[in-house]
Amino acid sequence: MIRHSSTIDYFPFVKVFLDEQRPESLGADARELCSIVRVSGGSDTLLSLPFFFIEELIYSFLFSRFTDFYRKMRYLRGDNSFIVYLLKTVVCKFGNYYKRIYNRFGYCRLSLEVENGTLDGKTEKRKYYLMNKKIYSRRFSTDCFSDYFAEKTSRSAVGLGDLPVYQTEKASFEELKTQKSYFVHDLFRYLNNNNEKE
Repeated sequence: MIRHSSTIDYFPFVKVFLDEQRPESLGADARELCSIVRVSGGSDTLLSLPFFFIEELIYSFLFSRFTDFYRKMRYLRGDNSFIVYLLKTVVCKFGNYYKRIYNRFGYCRLSLEVENGTLDGKTEKRKYYLMNKKIYSRRFSTDCFSDYFAEKTSRSAVGLGDLPVYQTEKASFEELKTQKSYFVHDLFRYLNNNNEKE
């Protein structure tokens, strides 16, 4: 199902994004309508916020030293003293601030090769900037039909709570029988064979 974004002179126009590992596996008629974009390389995460070098210096100095200190303290002492608690709280607050800045102003520069769907071999070099905030913020709700299934579940007469479960952390002898397991069936068969021999 495709919703067209615009209609011009009675012709609907749509834009479809496909993710194929091999463009050749897509049919030629469909592929020739497309442009093939290949990611040829990418940079590490960069920061678009100017004058952040002071925080970078503080973070690299503070975090590496605290990590070494904390590992040593955890090795030598198993408890958590008040000084360690204070240091951990301060370093974590600064670390969270640092991560928030990178999550908001960080980006990655990708090198792209764009080719026609006819696979004629002519490629154009392009650059694309992946902004962390734009790309990753509010993007990972994979349960797009959750409201439908929640409504369907609310109408169901039977739920997971109605299924039989073990009464304790291990199955009793009678509960093992109700499993209808081939393995348990074989165990009972050997149990009965041993009883007959005795």
